[in-house]
Amino acid sequence: MHIGEFAQSIGVSPRQVRYWSIHHVLPDNRDQSGYREYCKEDSKIALRVRDMLSAGLSIEQVQRLSSCLNYERGVCLRERAELKAKAEDIEQQIQQLTVTKSIIEEVLRSAPIIQAPES
Repeated sequence: MHIGEFAQSIGVSPRQVRYWSIHHVLPDNRDQSGYREYCKEDSKIALRVRDMLSAGLSIEQVQRLSSCLNYERGVCLRERAELKAKAEDIEQQIQQLTVTKSIIEEVLRSAPIIQAPES
């Protein structure tokens, strides 16, 4: 399938797909006319790229972890360590956000409502 259909099937823009191809986290296969061509296997990898980027990894980190994009083959120790560190960072962020949320909820429960002066 061509880039527009491929991008739509994974819920991203064609521009994102081009960017990922330029950074070699997606294959850059071309048809005879020079148009990018993608298959179902590429969709699985693209969804993982999208998810890793959404989790806060940079495109450079995704490049380094490129074998994880098809992790059924296995993941080397270096990549495991980097993924574990990222998971720990995310857990710390979750804890910080949970504390912040609790503070906000306490303010909403406890603070009296003040009427803003009319202008």
